[in-house]
Amino acid sequence: MLTGMGKEYISKVYEIWSSYDANNDGKMSKEEFLDIPEIKANPLKEGLYQLLDLASSGAGDQEEEVTFNAFVVLLSVMSLDGPLDKKMLYAFRLIDTGDDGRIDEQDLYEYLKVITRFDPSVEADKQDLLVRQAVGNTIAESASNGLFITLEDFQKSMFVCDDFAQRFTLNLKKKRLTKKSDKYKVQESGEEMRSRPGKDTEDGPKEEKKEEEAEGEGDEGDDKEKEERPSN
Repeated sequence: MLTGMGKEYISKVYEIWSSYDANNDGKMSKEEFLDIPEIKANPLKEGLYQLLDLASSGAGDQEEEVTFNAFVVLLSVMSLDGPLDKKMLYAFRLIDTGDDGRIDEQDLYEYLKVITRFDPSVEADKQDLLVRQAVGNTIAESASNGLFITLEDFQKSMFVCDDFAQRFTLNLKKKRLTKKSDKYKVQESGEEMRSRPGKDTEDGPKEEKKEEEAEGEGDEGDDKEKEERPSN
């Protein structure tokens, strides 16, 4: 299933995958997948989760677990350089919410309702009317049978869309650690250490050593002064 993907790419995706495996059990639940920031902010997040089944058979079982194979294939297809034919198939399935191999008016209506953003001043009834008009126009222009859009119809429409490949992308980043890392260590007392690992930790002891040497020199000076002072 991962044939054709470079080891470097798979390794990079695995790092992303592992960073969102909250309980470190080597699996990703539906909740963990949907909690990835870039997916969580996507209005089509539920549809993206459903695409995992297309990416790899059995991607989501009864426990709604996501396999790494499905995860890496999904990101590969939706990368900037993903194969155009696969991108079109995935985009088609994303809109085909009924999963019946065609995009009808209801599928298109639900899709446009999710992705379309109106100015707050536009009333809800007006918004709905505009969406339904867009649905009708799209079916009229793209459906060869005038009733619903087939995969072939969809592909023809996307071929003339210059920026389709660039727009249909999903770029995920490795999760940032929220807990304090070793970069800033904390003492048992709860106070932050004055120095950092590396350069600062070297500077700290050096400064203390200099202070000790200065104190030592002071003591030696006092001893010499006592020796040179004539006794009564």
